[in-house]
Amino acid sequence: MFRFLRKFFGPKKGISKGTNRIYYFKLPYKIQIIHLHYGLKQLKKEGLFQELPKDMQNKWNKSVDTWSSLTVGASDLDRIDDKIWTKIANSLDLKWEKKE
Repeated sequence: MFRFLRKFFGPKKGISKGTNRIYYFKLPYKIQIIHLHYGLKQLKKEGLFQELPKDMQNKWNKSVDTWSSLTVGASDLDRIDDKIWTKIANSLDLKWEKKE
């Protein structure tokens, strides 16, 4: 589903701690506009974009409209519902776990 984006998230190693989750990839992550544009199309196609928080949708759309990159941090990812984040993370082969 998101094979094209995997190579851009995959090589960055590290552990990032958010408020609710532990991410086993380096954050914050800067998404270049070309990848953001493609990723946005994929998320919309899968019906996942509409499930993101409204302000996050607006931020993504604004970045695409102004042709600028977007930085995503642990606090951004923490705000995504676990069910939706699980689908996105699985598609991108991103490892994470909930904090206990």
